[in-house]
Amino acid sequence: PLPLPFLDKASAALPPPVPAGVCPLTGLPLAAPPQALTRKPLAVRIDNAPPARPQSGLSKADIIFESLTEGGITRFTAIFQCTPEDVDLGPIRSARLIDLQLVPMFKAMLAHVGAAAAVTDMILASEVGETDLDPVVRGVPGFHRITARPLPHNVYATTGGLWEVARGLGWNETVDLQGLR
Repeated sequence: PLPLPFLDKASAALPPPVPAGVCPLTGLPLAAPPQALTRKPLAVRIDNAPPARPQSGLSKADIIFESLTEGGITRFTAIFQCTPEDVDLGPIRSARLIDLQLVPMFKAMLAHVGAAAAVTDMILASEVGETDLDPVVRGVPGFHRITARPLPHNVYATTGGLWEVARGLGWNETVDLQGLR
C-alpha cells in the first residue's frame, strides 16, 4: 500500500459559508423567507408504486433520494427546507432502514406513516426518533386521507402543516447545515 498524503487542518476546512439568501441544500437563491433556513428540514417518505402516481410535492423538494423497497418498487425520501409555499405532499408511506441514515445527514424530521416493527424500534431508539412525525405509532396530527386514491396510497400532508405540528411539539430549534455548504 502507498502512504496516504498528510493533510493539515487548514486544508481540510469546510467550504466557505453559504452566502445570505442562498438555500444550503440547492445552492439556488432562496425563494422562501429567510427564517426558513432556521427551521428543521422535513424528510418525507413518498410512494412511487404505479397506483401512487402522480405524486404531490416532489417537484418542490430541495433534494430527492430514491430507494428500492421490495418487489422492484421504489420510494422517495424528499427533503424540504427552502420551499417557499405550503406544498401538498403524498402519498406518504412507511419508513425504511435507509431513513436511519438519510434523516440525520440533514438534521431533519422524518414524516412517514408507520414502518415494520423492527424499523419502528430502531427509529424510536435512534436520534431520528426524537423528531419522528408518525401518525400511526405516535399519533402525530397533520396527516389526512384523500378519497381519490385507494388505500394505502391515500395519506397526504402539507409542508406548512407538518412544520406547524413540529413547532407545537417544540421541535423548532435552529438547524445549522454547515456540512452541506
